[in-house]
Amino acid sequence: MTVYVLECKTPGKVYVGTAIDWPRRWKRHIHGRGAQWTQLHGIKRVLGDLEEWATEELARKRERELVLLYREMGFDVRGAGWSQVNPAIKGIPLTLEEKWL
Repeated sequence: MTVYVLECKTPGKVYVGTAIDWPRRWKRHIHGRGAQWTQLHGIKRVLGDLEEWATEELARKRERELVLLYREMGFDVRGAGWSQVNPAIKGIPLTLEEKWL
């Protein structure tokens, strides 16, 4: 499982995620169909190296570590279960169909 960190176009915003199929997940992010956070703030680039982990448990643990690390560095971070934004507040149209794609 791949662990990755994305710098968003909005200054100071970062997204940390995991993916079983990194190329597919990357395409979803860059085409605006990834996490709500990256839909809202856009993607600027991948930060650091992609990390490969043998199990989902290890990958999720590392994802949580990275979220906390980037928060300590002063970034506004989402990932590891902290990815929800309220589309009604942010003005993001979100249909039931889009939510599950």
